[in-house]
Amino acid sequence: MQIFSLKSFRTRYLLVAVSTIISTFIFISFVEHYISTSSKAGLNNIEQRLAITQLKTRLHTHSQTSVRLLNLYLFSPTRNYRTEFFKQLEASQKLAGSLQENPWIRTQHLETDIKKLNKLLVQLKDRSNRLMKIRLDGEKMYPAMRLASGEMLNTTNTIISLLNTALFELDIDDKSRTKIYVDIMDLRDKWRRTVNAYRLYLVNRLSSLTESRLPAQSTDVRVFHTAFKEKITAIRKRADLEHLGIDTVHALTQIPSHINDWLSAFNEVDNINMTGAWRGDMPIILNDIYPLFDQVYYIINTIENKINAASILDVKEQYQASYDISLTLWGIQILLIILITGGYFIIDYSLLKPLSKLSSMLHKNVDMNIDIFLPNTQTKEIADFVKAYQHMQNQIHLRQEKLEHIAMHDELTNLPNRSLLIDRMTLAISNAQRFKNNFAVIILDLDRFKEVNDTLGHLIGDNILQQVAQRLSKLLRDTDTVARMGGDEFAILLSNVDEQVITDIANKISNAIEEVYNVQEHSLYLGASLGISIYPQHGLTTEVLLKHADVAMYMAKRSDINYVIYKPENDEHNIKQLSLLSDLRQAIDLKQLHLVYQPIYTTLTNNIIGYEALIRWQHPRYGLIMPDNFILLAEQTGLIKKITLWVIDMALKNFSSWPIKHDEAYISINVTAWDLQDQLFFTHIKKSLKKFNVKPESLMLELSERSMMTDSTRIEISLDNLKTLGIRISIDDFGTGFSSLSILKQLPVSILKIDKSFVQKMATIKNDTLIVHSIIDLAHNLELKVIAEGVEDTKSRDLLKKFNCDYCQGYLFSTPLNEEQLLSLLEVINSTGSTRTL
Repeated sequence: MQIFSLKSFRTRYLLVAVSTIISTFIFISFVEHYISTSSKAGLNNIEQRLAITQLKTRLHTHSQTSVRLLNLYLFSPTRNYRTEFFKQLEASQKLAGSLQENPWIRTQHLETDIKKLNKLLVQLKDRSNRLMKIRLDGEKMYPAMRLASGEMLNTTNTIISLLNTALFELDIDDKSRTKIYVDIMDLRDKWRRTVNAYRLYLVNRLSSLTESRLPAQSTDVRVFHTAFKEKITAIRKRADLEHLGIDTVHALTQIPSHINDWLSAFNEVDNINMTGAWRGDMPIILNDIYPLFDQVYYIINTIENKINAASILDVKEQYQASYDISLTLWGIQILLIILITGGYFIIDYSLLKPLSKLSSMLHKNVDMNIDIFLPNTQTKEIADFVKAYQHMQNQIHLRQEKLEHIAMHDELTNLPNRSLLIDRMTLAISNAQRFKNNFAVIILDLDRFKEVNDTLGHLIGDNILQQVAQRLSKLLRDTDTVARMGGDEFAILLSNVDEQVITDIANKISNAIEEVYNVQEHSLYLGASLGISIYPQHGLTTEVLLKHADVAMYMAKRSDINYVIYKPENDEHNIKQLSLLSDLRQAIDLKQLHLVYQPIYTTLTNNIIGYEALIRWQHPRYGLIMPDNFILLAEQTGLIKKITLWVIDMALKNFSSWPIKHDEAYISINVTAWDLQDQLFFTHIKKSLKKFNVKPESLMLELSERSMMTDSTRIEISLDNLKTLGIRISIDDFGTGFSSLSILKQLPVSILKIDKSFVQKMATIKNDTLIVHSIIDLAHNLELKVIAEGVEDTKSRDLLKKFNCDYCQGYLFSTPLNEEQLLSLLEVINSTGSTRTL
């Protein structure tokens, strides 16, 4: 087939590619086999060593436990210690058997050591049985105890009996015998001291394995014994035995021989206790059991050394494998270099040189001449390329105009873009200077478009932008220009107009924008903020005119009116905004922010049920600033999170200190979507509630209706977490946003707060009355409570009672109070015993 002709670069490339693939596959297969073999061998060794290590570790643990239990048994020979000791020995024997069956032991020639280990464990068991039999035989355990509990005990009792008999015989009332009575009393006391010293000596010997204190205590016994002996000798020399009673004489004559016998027995006991034979179990412990355990540890250490040696060997083998792989990879690299070099020469001859000749010809074809000469080449692809190039030249001419249109127009709305608008503004400036007329520039920004776009999706948002473009295009003259600046911002160039015409057109634009948008199953309403600048009053260049129109648009949006014509003081306002933005960063640290509290009342009984915390800024230069003038700045800069956390802490701290006796009272705090999207917000609220000892049920968070439409999924998760904690949620400014019934049902909301713009005019405007009534019925049908804010007259309050509104808030009941004023109000409430203040 022609496709496999050697004249084709594809064929030549395939030959080189196939050769490269085959060679690389052979090398890679070899490397893979080598790595696989080495890895399996290494893994097998590691698994065997791991098993041996585990057995060795368990054996070592059981051996250590056996020694510990043996020592415990020596000091306290209980059945439990004896049973546990033999269990540990039996476990050690089982582990030794498992070691003997492991194939790694045979490969390391450790069979002899393991057999020896088994033999040592059997010997340990036998020696331990002998040891414990000795421990159960008191005389074998303590050879000196035979004398101590036999001869010495009898002698001691005899001496005490003789002394007591003598004392009993003596008549204490006989003045001639008073001296001898006192001497014998002293003699009995000296003997008791001798016996006590002897008992202390025995206790020390039996409770210690060392003899460091025995010599001193042995000497103490002999000192007391000598003192006793000298005392009785002195009594016998001084006393008149012929005038004493029989028992007294008998005691004084018999005791010397008894104390000599007692001392002889003590010397024999002391000699035994000073040698290694004082305990019958010491020889078998020191000469048999401990050496056997040492040999067991030695074998365990031998196994561990073998494991370490095998690990080192594995490392060396892995290093050798890595070295071999490195050599193989170098071979692959050399092969690839050879193939790449050969491929280059083939490409250079078959493609690069012909392409160079073709490129030179194309450069000479500056007039886009369709007919060009083919280079002298035998490569089919070059010829195909020349034909494709000729076709491309035809297409370029067709697309050039389309690209120029795209460069100057918005792709979504097909309106002129910023570049074309500036071109036309430049032309308008030139014409205005020539003909001495003026023109206007309008910057239009859609209100509430972001909420719709984020909630319903970009497809619906794009459809709305297209409808806006169509409405604006139909509304304006052919001599005017409508451009899309980007996002939801449009610009309008009005030629040769005065200020009255400009305001009429601005009103028409606002009315057109506010008409309903039917997109899919949704009926949506938007607004627009228009900023207007006029040439030449407000600027002489396109940049200045656009900037001043943008400033005016910002003022319209901030003032919530349809349009604003630029004034120089607008720039001063912007300077003030920048100043406020800078000062706001330090307001918390400088303690310029403070809270006021507006009570919330029950509609039917006029009882206070809650308190809304409202923030104020006492600016050192501009005085008291209301939140409407700085909260937007805080949201734009991210400071809103820090401010909200400060409000929460301050409000909970103050609320916890108020003398409120009404258990259902709560503190209400306004939060934003920014706060709910913060992962640390929930944690901070939990800590603050615990810190200030406020029940979660006593806290209500107010979220504006518009905020609900921003990232509703994350906000729903945050609200669910807060609801689970026990915190109540209310929707603030209800009726001004786009929330649907489905959102009200799925969010854990407890209360709706009707926006004050409806409540303040409900007594005079019928539509507002109907809206308020409908919202109350809607909330009650959804089992929600309702708060009407902005209640300023009794007629509105009476209507709210009629509509069964649950709670009211407004200047009719109370203005926002500072903490001192609120405490005074609470004092009045507590003194009257009622929360009713009206």
